[in-house]
Amino acid sequence: MNLAHKLVFATCLLASLSGPVHAACEGPSSFDSLSEEDQARLEEKSARAPFHEGILWQVEKGGVTSIIVGTMHFPDTRHAATVAAVDRLAEAPTTLFLELTSDDQRAFQTYLGADPSRTLITEGPSLIDRLGEDLWAKLLPRLQEVGLPPFMAAKYQPWLLGTVLSMPKCALVGLQAGEPGLDVMVEDWAVNKGLAIRSLDNAEDLFDLMAGDPLDEQVEMLKWSLSLDFDLHGANEPGTIVAMYRDETLQLFWEYTIDSALALISDAADKQRAADMFEDIQRDLIDGRNQAWVEVLAPAMSKTPSVVAVGALHLPGGQGVLALLRDQGFSVTRLAISPG
Repeated sequence: MNLAHKLVFATCLLASLSGPVHAACEGPSSFDSLSEEDQARLEEKSARAPFHEGILWQVEKGGVTSIIVGTMHFPDTRHAATVAAVDRLAEAPTTLFLELTSDDQRAFQTYLGADPSRTLITEGPSLIDRLGEDLWAKLLPRLQEVGLPPFMAAKYQPWLLGTVLSMPKCALVGLQAGEPGLDVMVEDWAVNKGLAIRSLDNAEDLFDLMAGDPLDEQVEMLKWSLSLDFDLHGANEPGTIVAMYRDETLQLFWEYTIDSALALISDAADKQRAADMFEDIQRDLIDGRNQAWVEVLAPAMSKTPSVVAVGALHLPGGQGVLALLRDQGFSVTRLAISPG
């Protein structure tokens, strides 16, 4: 079983934590509603991870200094301040490294569009028939929230459907209105500065990682996920994402996300299966990519000053980008977004 199975499951769980939200992804943090004991437990656990807090960092080796910023891929009113901080603190960078550049994202979309069978169910029954009436009914409220017509969703392969459902509605609204995430804003800054812009991911390899399982196996995982005893129409999680990102408590957000998801599952065997899958996602989708990225970043940043903008959850932890660079002999220093 590869990562596509686990992504189908995890996106269903994460979707269960998302509900109606304000247009700008604002709202209360559900972490604040936990008991003091639960908050302390998760804070203590997250603090064990190296670099567990912070989204803006300086790394230096041999007199060459670079900036690393942990991004949030959907819009937020405070992104402009982060871009301004990068502009202020980066010392004559020559290159920007992103997960995928805009050009490579467009090329990837062309790649997907060239063969509908990569994303859609092109033969046989739709998801409605494959899941059955009762399980399909559990998806309908979430489809309505994100504005995805059921007749279209029924043709999506489960990995793609899970990807769409994991995106908060507020983020979809913002992106559709042309409001960029931080990675796009940093890329625009780099274009204006005349920097070279490089992708850290290979789009086709990433597709194989996310969508490599046969359709029947994806459907079985989706069935199991939907059969668990939680409701896909839940709490205001996007408010939590924004609040904890702004607080720069990255590892705490990840620990809280997993803890909240597992708390929705009562059966012990299902809970353990879910916990194992989250560990696999951490290993394959986060840690594994971090290691591949640092193989590119370490030699490049040893020679020329650069800016690196990758998803914030790639920064913390013993296998995070920062710890891996530290292990390669870089000094790592946290920076403040606001001057002074």
